[in-house]
Parts: sequence; C-alpha cells; structure tokens
Amino acid sequence: MTTNRLKAKSSKTGAKNVLFLSQKEAEILNTLLSKASIGFALIDVKRRFLKVNGVMAEIYGMPAGEIIGKPADKLLLDIASVSSQIVDQVIKTGKPVLDFEMTGKTRAAPSTKRHWLKSYYPVYGKNKKLLGVGIVAIEITRRKQAEEQMHHQAFHDPLTNLPNRKHFDDHFYKVFRKAKRSGKKIAICFIDIDRLKDINDTLGHQVGDVVLKEVGSRLLRQEHENEFLARWGGDEFIVLKDGIGSAFDMVQSVKDYFAALDPVIKIDDNVFRVTASAGIAVFPNDGKDIRTLLKSADMALYGAKEMGRNRYELFGQNMSAGALSRRNLQNDIKSALLRDEFEVFFQPIINAKTGNFVSIEALLRWRHPRLGILLPEDFVPIAEDVGLIVPLGRKALKKSCAFLRTLHRQGMFLNLAVNVSARQFINDDIAGDIISILAEENIDPKYFELEITESSAMENSKQVKEALLNLRDRGISIIMDDFGMGFSSLNYLKQFPIQKLKIDKSFVQQSLAGKRDKNIIKAIISIAENLKLKVIAEGVDTKTQMDLLSSLGCHEMQGYSISKPLSANELKNFLQTRTVKNRNR
Repeated sequence: MTTNRLKAKSSKTGAKNVLFLSQKEAEILNTLLSKASIGFALIDVKRRFLKVNGVMAEIYGMPAGEIIGKPADKLLLDIASVSSQIVDQVIKTGKPVLDFEMTGKTRAAPSTKRHWLKSYYPVYGKNKKLLGVGIVAIEITRRKQAEEQMHHQAFHDPLTNLPNRKHFDDHFYKVFRKAKRSGKKIAICFIDIDRLKDINDTLGHQVGDVVLKEVGSRLLRQEHENEFLARWGGDEFIVLKDGIGSAFDMVQSVKDYFAALDPVIKIDDNVFRVTASAGIAVFPNDGKDIRTLLKSADMALYGAKEMGRNRYELFGQNMSAGALSRRNLQNDIKSALLRDEFEVFFQPIINAKTGNFVSIEALLRWRHPRLGILLPEDFVPIAEDVGLIVPLGRKALKKSCAFLRTLHRQGMFLNLAVNVSARQFINDDIAGDIISILAEENIDPKYFELEITESSAMENSKQVKEALLNLRDRGISIIMDDFGMGFSSLNYLKQFPIQKLKIDKSFVQQSLAGKRDKNIIKAIISIAENLKLKVIAEGVDTKTQMDLLSSLGCHEMQGYSISKPLSANELKNFLQTRTVKNRNR
C-alpha cells in the first residue's frame, strides 16, 4: 500500500512523529482540511501539533507552518489549560468529548472575547493504536453575541437601558432569599417622576421619552454600592439596597438620587425641572415576604404623593389605610368607567333677586360598589394621574347634556354649568367636544356654561385662551370658578373671555363670622360690576347667608339652603314641585 507521511519535528528533541495514512486517505483529508469552513487540528499523544488547517491557524493567530510541532497548551491564552485537560482526557480514556463550548482570547486578538464549539476525537492508526487527538472547532462568536444581545433585550429596558422589571425580580428573589437566611435587612424604594404625564400631554411622548432617558442616566450615575436600580415601568423606577443597618441608609441614597435630578433638563427650546416622589420599605419590618414589601413601598410612595410630591416617605402603619385606599381606587377606576359607575348629580342655582331657578351645575359622582357615593375630590386626581380624565369628562358631559335636553323638552329651559379639569384642556379638544355634543343633543349653546378654575388657565394659558374664545364666539358663557383663591385672578379676567365669577364657598361660609370675608365679597362684586360681569356665590347654606349676599348685590346663588346636589330623577321631581319659568335670552 502506498502511504503518505505526515511529519512533525519536535522543537526540543528533533524527533519525528509519523502518522501513516494511505495516499488516497491523505489526499481526501488534505482537500477537506483546506476547504473546510471549520477549524481542524491533529495533535499527537505528546500534545504537539501535527496538522492544522487555515481556519484553525487563524483561530490561533499564527501561520500554520509555525504551529506544527508546537505544544498544544501554549497557543490559546485563557482556555489553554481547559483544552489541554480535555486532550489529556481523550488520550487517557480513548473516548471523544463532543460539542464543548469554550470562551477565550487568542494571541492575535488578546482583547477580544471569542466563542467556539469544539469536539475532540481519538485518532487511531494501525492495530488500533492511539496516535493522537483530532480537534474540530466551529466558531460561534456571532451566535453567542446574538444570544447575549437577546438576553440583554429580555432583561433591560429599551429606552433607558436599565435593568427591567423581570431583571429586577430575578435579582430581588436572590437577595431576598439570602437576607432571610442571614437575618440581614434590605430596603426597596419606588422612585416616581412627578408629573411626567404633563410633559407627554403638552409636548408629546417623544419629548417625555427623552426626559425619561436622561432621568434614568442620572439615577444610574448615582447608583451606590450594594444597590440595584431598575426601571419598573412608565415613569417609575425601583431601587433595591441590601446589607443595610436601618431605613436611613436608603434615605441617604434617595436624597442623593433626588439631588441628581436637580439640574434642569434642556430639550430644544424647552427647559424642565424634574422632581420625584419616593416610597421606602424595609425587610423584615415592613413586610416579611416579597409581595408585602413591594406593597408597603408602593403605599409609602402614594403617601409621598398625597403629601405634595417632591419628597420621600418611609412606610408606616399609620399611612397604610389612606395609601391603600388610593391605590385600590386607582385599580378600580378603569373598570368603573367600563361598568358606567359614574353618575352626574345636579345642584340648582337661583336668581338672587327673584328666587327663580336659572341654572343647574353638573357634579360628577362615583357610585362605588363597596364604598358608596364618592365625591370628585376622591377620584378626579386619580383619574388625572392614570390618564382617564378625558374619557371620564367626555362621558359626564354627554350625560349632562342629554339630561338638559330632557328638561328643555319638558319646558324647563335652564342653563347647564359644567366644570372642566385642567387636564381636559391639555389632553383634548374640549371646545370641539362641547360643540359636537351640544349639536348631537340639539341644545342651543346659549344654555351652556363652562366653569374653569384658575389652575386650568395656568396649565397652558395660550391653549386655554384659544378654546375659550372659540366657545365664547359660539354663544357659550364662561365662568371663573373659585374666584379669589388664586394669586393672579385679576390678570386672568383681563386675558380670558369671562362672563361670570363664582365666589369661592370659603368666603361665603365665613362672611357672617368677620368683616374681612364680607369685604372680600363686596370687592369681588364691585370688580364684577365694573367689568359688566355677573357674580355667583356657592356654598350658600343658610337663609342668613342668602339675605346677606342679596343685600351685597350678588346675582346668583347655589348651596344647601336652596338644594343639595340631586340625581337626575331627584332633580326632575324637585323642579316639578316648583315653578321654573321658560327663559329665552
């Protein structure tokens, strides 16, 4: 048999190692090795290279000619020992090792991490004598990089690149189990960006996302040792701190996070000063399981928001009832809108001189299945926070106008006054909605009155002014509600097309107790008369208050001395027992 000798000279001894293959076998082998896209090497039982192809030579970062004869454990840097151990194992046992993943660096690129899938096969010669080990290497660096990228995407927030909720959960469970075994304390803190929704609503989510990204970057730069910062979702972040001595260790961290938010954020021509609210809970004091601990931190956060935002709160038993109630309402409000649990009540308004009914004010109520009837102050701020004030306000507007149409058909031509949230001006085409609904219900706009508060005007004065002018031009009256309670009321009288002022009930209810409130009412009525505006007094609860307001020149009044807020059916019955004149202004 014709044979071909594959020779390797030892760099130390000069001895030759001969592997006998048939001529045909050698030709096939050489052809395969030269054209293969996978790496191949042949190592003798003395751990020296007998053969390498071009791909394997590239892996080692040396010409193939320089590799032949070199010891196998000298070419790869940080995986040489592992590869050498496997070669020893194959030589010792005579059994292959297949699909072994390796990660390492080569001499040619010592700073680059690469990945291979290697298989080691025993190579036998004549008489089944073990001659060496054949190594097949497939580089899987790109695949591993793709897997790492997918893993990163699965466990990181795409906007801020911070760990996401899933990543936090995995880390939290590990730290929590460790804390339970060791008896050490851990703290978690929710950090919620104050009023980010206002930025999204006024300037769009793209600007809001830029703000969130910058906030995440600032928080990350402030991350302390033994802390794990993640984006919980929306405008909320969460921090886990382990190995603490007390809650005040986390308090100091929160102060540092807040300080990181102090510098203004500039985006194009807009400048934002971002603040945050935070809620802190500590294991095991505030919860002996993960769910309870998260719930406690969440309630502490809502406690901070209820206290005015831009602050932190530690969880305490005294806050649990109120914060939990607010959180429960937040969860209930979405389904309540779908189940149509919101109802409009109406409170009559009379002419102060004649005593005739002239208007009804629409007042929203929530018939909660467990808590009974809730007032707007209990749920409107929550609806604003969760972004439901616009659909809620639109539904209330439609119900109110539908009831007004019913009254008109029965010959009771009263005005309808509707209060609009500041968020409805920002988020919605409120003027378009009002005009459209009035047309649907076939109601003359002159019977509609829109109440706005000073806070509504302050939110976006240009947008509000345009909407009010549009409504005024359609014949709708504009009422400034809670007049006298703001800092710039007179300025808004100059800016906006106001027809009526509504005196805040706090002045009315104190008008008999001292001269100061009485004089304020006099001043408001005097200003209104000079500007040719009408004045409504709310909160008129006694006959004595009615007489005083009439004597001071107040035009219209509403309050419990006239009627409490009534449901639609109650109001119809109430009006039918009294005279309501047809009015065509």
